[in-house]
Amino acid sequence: MLSRNALRGSPASRGSIGAAHALLSSLGAAVDVRVPPSGRADKVPPGQRCAVQRGEVVYSIGDRCTHFRRVVSGTVRTLKLTPDGRRQIDAFHVPGDLFGMQFGERHQCTAEAVDDVVFIAYPRSGFVELMKDDTALGPQLMASMLRNLDRPYAHIVLLGCMSSRERVASFLLDLAERRSEADQVDLAMTRMDIADHLGLTLETVSRVLSLLAQGGLIRIVGKGRAIKLAHKAKLRMLAELIQ
Repeated sequence: MLSRNALRGSPASRGSIGAAHALLSSLGAAVDVRVPPSGRADKVPPGQRCAVQRGEVVYSIGDRCTHFRRVVSGTVRTLKLTPDGRRQIDAFHVPGDLFGMQFGERHQCTAEAVDDVVFIAYPRSGFVELMKDDTALGPQLMASMLRNLDRPYAHIVLLGCMSSRERVASFLLDLAERRSEADQVDLAMTRMDIADHLGLTLETVSRVLSLLAQGGLIRIVGKGRAIKLAHKAKLRMLAELIQ
C-alpha cells in the first residue's frame, strides 16, 4: 500500500529474502497433493488455466493448500471473517500477482473472485522445480512472492498509522501502480470491499473519495467504477507517511 520509498529498509523488506527461502523450503517439502476430484476451482492439473465467475469461491479457509495461483485477468480478494461476523479483506490480487502461497498445509483465508477471473494454478509441490526449469517464469514468480511478503507489513502500517484520507490515497496509488494504469484506476471492487480492506466504514470511504474529488486530487468517472488520478503528486504527498 505504501510507496516504494516507504518500503525500502522496512523490517519486512529486509527479511523478505530469508522468508522467501523458508517458504521455498516449505513448498518443496510438500509431499502429498493428491485430492479427490470435487469440481472445485482449486482441484486442477499442473499449470491448469482456470476461469471462475464473479463471487465464486476459489478456496475456503481451512482447505488443504495444494496449489498456488497466478492471476491472468480479473481481481481476487482474500479475506477472513471475525468471530462477530465482520469481514476483513487482507489483499486484492490483480493480474501478475500470486495468491494461495503460504506456510502450512491449510489455507488461512478464503479467496473469492471480485469479478470474472482467469488464473493459472500450479501444484505446490512442484514450485521449486518450476523455479529452476522455467527461466522466464521463475524470476516473475520470485518477484511476485517477495511483493507478497512485503505487503502484509505495509497493510499493518496503513491500518495502524494512517488517517482515512491517507489510506484511500495510498490504496489508489498502489492499485494504479500494480495494474500499470498511469492516470486512471478501474475499480473491480465495490466501495464496501475497499472499506473492509482499509478498516473503514462504507460511509467514510464514500466521503473521502468525495473530498479528494472536491480538492482536485481525483475525478470520479462515470458511475464511480473508475477513478481518474488528476493530481498524483499531491496524492503521493498525502500517502507518504513513512520516509
